[in-house]
This record gives sequence, structure tokens and C-alpha cells, in this order.
Amino acid sequence: MYDELMRVWKTEKLNTFLQPLDARFYSDLEEYLAKLRNDRDDPSLKPLNLKLIDREIQNVVKLANAIVDARIQKLTRSLGRGM
Repeated sequence: MYDELMRVWKTEKLNTFLQPLDARFYSDLEEYLAKLRNDRDDPSLKPLNLKLIDREIQNVVKLANAIVDARIQKLTRSLGRGM
């Protein structure tokens, strides 16, 4: 899922118009974050692995927010041109 997230982010950044998303993109992203958070709660997790998972969660949330922001900006611009 991380690779898919990066691909979507790059595609949105490089294109002026709203790009199509797989119908399951957001639900897959939600499941991926839930899995990471569940993995983070494992009591047998070593400190280094905990840090890595925390960093991945931060990166995933940051990328997801960037995708949503880019898509909202594109929608807003297209609505502004249509008026």
C-alpha cells in the first residue's frame, strides 16, 4: 500500500487535473493504517521497530493529507473556472 500511496501522491503532484483513483483507495489506506497501528501495539515489539512503525504511520498520514489537499485544490480550481 505504501508504494500505491507514493504513486498516487506523485501522480497528483505532477498533473494539473484531478486524477482517477481506484474505488478502494481510501478503504485500503484505512486498513493499512489500522494494521500499522495494531502492529505498533504489539508488546513484544523492539524499540527500533516501534520507531520505524511510528515513522511509517507519520509518513502515511502526511502523504494521505497531501493527496487530499491536492485533490481539494484541483476541485476548487475547476469549480472556479466553471462559474
